[in-house]
Amino acid sequence: MIIYPAIDLLDGKCVRLQKGDFKKSTTYYEDPLDAARFWKKSGSDYLHIVDLNGSKDGIFYHLDLVKSIIEETGLSIQFGGGIRSKEQVDQLIQIGVDRLVIGSLAVKNVDLFQRILEDYGDKIVCAIDAKNGYVATDGWTSASQLSYIDFAKALERMGCTQVLYTDIERDGMLTGPDLKGYEHLKKETSLNIVASGGIATLEDVNQLKSLDVYATIIGKAFYEKRFSLEQVLTLIQ
Repeated sequence: MIIYPAIDLLDGKCVRLQKGDFKKSTTYYEDPLDAARFWKKSGSDYLHIVDLNGSKDGIFYHLDLVKSIIEETGLSIQFGGGIRSKEQVDQLIQIGVDRLVIGSLAVKNVDLFQRILEDYGDKIVCAIDAKNGYVATDGWTSASQLSYIDFAKALERMGCTQVLYTDIERDGMLTGPDLKGYEHLKKETSLNIVASGGIATLEDVNQLKSLDVYATIIGKAFYEKRFSLEQVLTLIQ
């Protein structure tokens, strides 16, 4: 299981939100490069970076910062937030992003998402952000009538191999991951699942490992020092 420490970017800082609420943010690093350096020093090979400003507006606000993180740390970067066009995808690949997380685009422009999948294959991870079982888009600000399982099945038919599933109600709340949601996805699809949202304890990580999820993103639990990356890496070995 891959472990992705999370760096969420808002107005140039490394923050965490509660349930995706931009009014409820906590700043952990004034300079996100310091956070990236910390995770590299702690033994990570990976980072999950989200441009929170971009997730709402579909514009990259932190591209230069992401490029600096890649160039300085050499870490494998999974990036999401604001990807709305093929040109943006090309741009991210060119600066060295390893995996791209696409959410709103996959819901709103299926044909374009299909073309991106055909061009970049396993570099594309589709975000399934769910609230009360239904998909939300635009930085989690817009609800749809599409169930997360139906969406996952449609993505698999399109050729998508990886999904990042988040229960919005748990994100940043340290209330435990949506284990039933991951079990359901594992049962209904053969997708590689990236788990995100609610992780608070090492036992949460152990349960996700037992479910054989492909990767897990950990944010607030790390920043609040509930446990260390070293402890997690030892656990999953």
